[in-house]
Amino acid sequence: NKREVMILVGNNSTGINIRQGPSILTAILTSVKTNKIVTKINTLSGWTEIEMNSSSSKSATIKGWIKDDFIGSIEK
Repeated sequence: NKREVMILVGNNSTGINIRQGPSILTAILTSVKTNKIVTKINTLSGWTEIEMNSSSSKSATIKGWIKDDFIGSIEK
C-alpha cells in the first residue's frame, strides 16, 4: 500500500493538533507547526491519518489524525 507524502498547511501560530482518532473529541497526541512533511496513511470522513517522526526521538514515529483542511500537496 503506497503512502503519499503530504505537507501540513494552515495559519495557526500555536500549531495544528494531531489527534488520536478522526474526531475533535479524541485526545490530542501532539501539535505541529505548519509546513511539516508527513506521510499520509488513510482517510476517513474529512480526516487524514498521518505518520511522522517524533520531535523527541529520531527513531520514534507518531501516528495520528488531522482534519483534511490542514493537508496540502507538495509542490514539485
